[in-house]
Amino acid sequence: MTRGNSSESASLELADQPDDANAEDNLEFVLRRAARYITLHYERSLDPVGLTAPQFTILRRLTGRAPMTMVELARIVMIERTTMVRALQVLEKDGLVISQATSPRSRVLRLSVSERGKQRLVQASVIWRIAQREFEARFGIDRAAHLRSELFGMTGRQFDNPTGPVVEPVIESEPEPE
Repeated sequence: MTRGNSSESASLELADQPDDANAEDNLEFVLRRAARYITLHYERSLDPVGLTAPQFTILRRLTGRAPMTMVELARIVMIERTTMVRALQVLEKDGLVISQATSPRSRVLRLSVSERGKQRLVQASVIWRIAQREFEARFGIDRAAHLRSELFGMTGRQFDNPTGPVVEPVIESEPEPE
């Protein structure tokens, strides 16, 4: 649909918008809202050490592992490409991540955490654990554990096997009517 200035066009556009009264029936809306709420909680907590939630996740997943490519890292952390590139650019600029070509003519880079990155991760991990306890105190420890379990079940748990296949989400469907 093209956008115009007519009132008819505006009313059609509004008709295409989701009805807030039915928002609780819209799983995608609820999941995005919850993800944003949780992300904001952790990002506010990590702010004193100068990291975003995606940057913290990247540092955590790279630490203690052999250098890996961006594709391997993306499979582990399940971050969209543009977010991954932006986060890695900042981490490299700040000297927290090192990227090295796999060979002199290769465009493929292997990523690893620098010593400075490891030190920053230690600082951030202390703060992250506090944020985790705060979230669990508000949400409930058992509910948080159940939520993690359900979300891992839905998205697959291939975080420790970066070279394995990308796991497709498991979505159970309703049985077809007979």
